[in-house]
Amino acid sequence: MTDFVQTSEIKHAVRKLSNPIEDAVTFNNVVQSVIAANPFGCVSYMTAGENHPAVEKTREAYTAKIVYQDNDARICGTGTHRFMSLGGYNNGSAAILANAALSTAHGGIAAHDFDSDTW
Repeated sequence: MTDFVQTSEIKHAVRKLSNPIEDAVTFNNVVQSVIAANPFGCVSYMTAGENHPAVEKTREAYTAKIVYQDNDARICGTGTHRFMSLGGYNNGSAAILANAALSTAHGGIAAHDFDSDTW
């Protein structure tokens, strides 16, 4: 098991995974399995007159980081794009990478920086 590392700027801890989650699809699969299997034994509840299942997804967001590189592989532009669904993330990222006018405006070629994405 990995250790929690305390950060200094705000009192919270960040857990460094020994095997980081590979990509957004894998992350989404983990979330879906928790919703389906309810491994924590959560119970359904009622609030404000509305029934809620034991485990539910209340929101989701996927952020794609795009870098634009010139012919010398120097970064000449960046883009951060936030999507509210996995499908939007996949389709939007592909559309951004294929957008020649956007690449021309940045003065470089678009590349998806997967290591900087967040889910």
